[in-house]
Amino acid sequence: MKRSAPLSLPAISLLLLLFSQSTVAQGHLPMHAGDMWQYVDLGFQDTFVSKVLGDTVLPNGKHYAQFSHAVFPSSFLREAGSKLYAWDQYDSTEYLLFDFALAPNDTVSKRTQFGAQFAIVVIDTGREVSTQRRWWIFADVRVIDSTYSYEFSRWMLSDSIGVTNMTQEPGNVWLLQGAVINGVQIGVIASVSSATPPIPATTVLYQNYPNPFNPSTTIGYALAQRSYVTLAVFDMLGQEVATLVNGESEAGYHEVQFNARTLASGIYVYRLHAGDVDLTRRLLLLR
Repeated sequence: MKRSAPLSLPAISLLLLLFSQSTVAQGHLPMHAGDMWQYVDLGFQDTFVSKVLGDTVLPNGKHYAQFSHAVFPSSFLREAGSKLYAWDQYDSTEYLLFDFALAPNDTVSKRTQFGAQFAIVVIDTGREVSTQRRWWIFADVRVIDSTYSYEFSRWMLSDSIGVTNMTQEPGNVWLLQGAVINGVQIGVIASVSSATPPIPATTVLYQNYPNPFNPSTTIGYALAQRSYVTLAVFDMLGQEVATLVNGESEAGYHEVQFNARTLASGIYVYRLHAGDVDLTRRLLLLR
């Protein structure tokens, strides 16, 4: 299978150095209620927090940890041995997301999602020298045909830490700044009191989640002060397809839902106008 050039990752050594002094017990992905990770979006230089909200039982009768602002394709995950499973909330089925026992170039799983073919593969594995903490890199590859595919997402995970880096088309790069895992803080974080970002010094528009999505997704924004806000979605021709907010919003963090059930698959742009600030990001609808 031919793949396009992989998305770039910051140097692995820099990431592992940040967490090399952590005394958190070894594992794969932490899933304690209250565990949280703060990431910085390197493109927009803003931050967001992913948090384990708790445990829930889904229709298959199995227990899953529920994540907010998930950096995975699903907000519901469970681990069994070396395997990490994700719940597809659109098809109401479970699929294998990662297998920590596999070797580089192994295929973890194949699936059909939103009408497209995907394969999750192991890109690389290793062990940090000073702490012997293991790390893995997985990629979600969209298969076009038997001769061509391209990486849509790539995750780097470190033992007992979770995702330390994630890249995703069309151009998102997220890097872990710090975390609180089972009550132990590692790295540097701005705040541990809330799963939502604090009032920022300037207006921030966050990346939607999940992304890609079908048919609905959540868009978050934060205001430094009370402002008149318009938040709208446009197609790639610049035509407005939805108005999500048009009115006064208080300072702080806000979330709105965007349902694209009447729209065709593709890349769209959402634009926030608040006071004299204009911000845009892209989202991907896949059916």
